[in-house]
Amino acid sequence: MPMRRRDVLRGAAAGVAGAGLSASLAGCTDIQEFAEETDPRGHPLAGTTTVAIVDQSDSTHDIEAITDTSLAFWTENADQYAGFEVEFRRVGDESNPDTDPDVEIEFLDDREQLDGCQEHSTDNILGCAPLIRENNRIDRPVVAEVVATGRPSGEVEITTKHELGHLLGLDHDAEPAYIMSNRIEDRLPEYEARTEVLDAFRAGWETRNDGTQAYNEGIGYWNDEAYEQAIDPFERSRDHYRSIRDHVTTAEDAATAFEGMQRPETVDRERLQQYFETTHTVADLLLEAAENMRAAAEAMTDGDRNKARDRQQAATDALEELGDIDDPTPADVGRALGLVREELDEGGEEPSGG
Repeated sequence: MPMRRRDVLRGAAAGVAGAGLSASLAGCTDIQEFAEETDPRGHPLAGTTTVAIVDQSDSTHDIEAITDTSLAFWTENADQYAGFEVEFRRVGDESNPDTDPDVEIEFLDDREQLDGCQEHSTDNILGCAPLIRENNRIDRPVVAEVVATGRPSGEVEITTKHELGHLLGLDHDAEPAYIMSNRIEDRLPEYEARTEVLDAFRAGWETRNDGTQAYNEGIGYWNDEAYEQAIDPFERSRDHYRSIRDHVTTAEDAATAFEGMQRPETVDRERLQQYFETTHTVADLLLEAAENMRAAAEAMTDGDRNKARDRQQAATDALEELGDIDDPTPADVGRALGLVREELDEGGEEPSGG
């Protein structure tokens, strides 16, 4: 099978002639490609290194600004952390149309597009780059991959810096930890608060599903004309839906920790607040539907068909309004928090029509 340019780094560990040097990938320490040759001139990216952007994402972020900030960080700090000076210079735009860069940074939509470590990626691995050591001989351009879509811009920037750090020879134990660590707890300020927000929102999501199961149970009795039996599940549904607001309020309280924190751009607070507000609206509509169906079932039990019909229509109107809302999932909230946890994309149950 032919190997792509990004897969193999040819070189040897400094001072160990003929020894193999593994090319680790960001977050994928079990992937290795062994080196065959050495280059005694030091780190291959030392000095002036040209970088081109390959944007294959649908991200709405300013990819060029994220790249320039990341390159400027390492131009300023490579000597301190990597042990040699580097001057990154971006090329490939109209003012500087260099077509043969030393490095390409590819911005992608999701982790399934990570060619470098796709088989070993997880929901917390959102970038890949080869680990280049001193005296490696490399094929140019070397490629760093970054997932850019659906994440806070600050997190995309940290991932970009992280992958560039690997190109400079820094592994996951290197400083600065908030960039190079592979532990999400090290890379995200207020990590515990983020998990508290997500856990509270997820509890509300689960409560919603419990409420919808009870609601649909009530609809089953309603459709069977067992109106008195329908009252209890509609009441349980109402109570579940009412508690959604409590969980969202808990999430909002936990989110106050993001005010004034370091690197606030790593949380998409505007999007997070929109999710909170939308979920409050969803909870109100679900509660309205459940309470109206409870009242409709009670009215039918009492023989008041006109009241039952009006209440049933009110429930139907609430559910129709709900159908026009794109309500957020726990995974949406996780992405806004910089906690990308795709397994949280559970399919929420929808209440049957009243």
